[in-house]
Amino acid sequence: MCRFVNLIDDQRFPIPSHLLDGTSVVCGASSNGYLLTLTPSAADIHLFNPFTHHSLPLPSLLTFPSVIASSFDNHPSFFKKAVSFNSMTVVIYGDKNSLAFAELDGSEWILFESNKSYEDVIYDGLLLWAVTTDGEVQAWDVVLPSEPPRMLMRVGTALKPWRWNAKRYLVESQEGELLQVLRTVRYGFLDPGCTIYTKRTQGFEVFKPVQDGWVKLSGVGDDRVLFLGNNESVSLRVEDVPGCQKGNRIYFTDDDKSFFTNKTAFGFHDTGVYDFDEDTVDHEFCIEDAACPSSVWVFDVKDV
Repeated sequence: MCRFVNLIDDQRFPIPSHLLDGTSVVCGASSNGYLLTLTPSAADIHLFNPFTHHSLPLPSLLTFPSVIASSFDNHPSFFKKAVSFNSMTVVIYGDKNSLAFAELDGSEWILFESNKSYEDVIYDGLLLWAVTTDGEVQAWDVVLPSEPPRMLMRVGTALKPWRWNAKRYLVESQEGELLQVLRTVRYGFLDPGCTIYTKRTQGFEVFKPVQDGWVKLSGVGDDRVLFLGNNESVSLRVEDVPGCQKGNRIYFTDDDKSFFTNKTAFGFHDTGVYDFDEDTVDHEFCIEDAACPSSVWVFDVKDV
């Protein structure tokens, strides 16, 4: 069941199943309030706004070259991220974490001409920014829907080599600067002799680009908080987040879809808050059951 959770008082508000046609599953979210949904039996993809109940069609899953059929067995991990802007949607998809985009009401998904594996994408109003698994940040022009996207430039040098226990994100700072965020996780058993295997975030690092590479920052700012996960990465002022009393923090959800289909065997979702000032991670709030798909942050900011 798809539902909203209020972190202030833990109230839960179900989204009526008939609004998601009863068979759709939520695959990710963009920062403008729309959820990416997929109906595996029909291979239908939509953007669904749970605030307005507005649904927008996207091209079929079967228009991806790598897809020959659709079923409930493979839906959870196909889409890693979805970002919508200017009547277009960009996704990170598939086993290789490739990039593709499509127009609303379009006939097919158009692939990016790149052999890289991607971890995050954001749109700054002019360009699409993407970060690869090995830390390379690229700027893409996705203006003409009828033509393949063009990579315009790379930002500095790659930030740190690939690490199996790290995840990368992109986000805009309060000054409009591009930031790269590294999330470090630890895998292991809860206790000696325990059979439950868990994944837990250990901390975050944040970097901004300089002429010869990247420089590490002490945090995200005393008046800012970040929201990271399967949603488009978002930076907000503390005063714009109801119930939030402290800045320089990152609120995060579990976006490791390799554990998506069997969270009970692998422990609880890796959801919590990281405080830069204290260098601590708080996993106290739990917004989903262990066996349920992980949550995403949804922000009713603007229309698509």
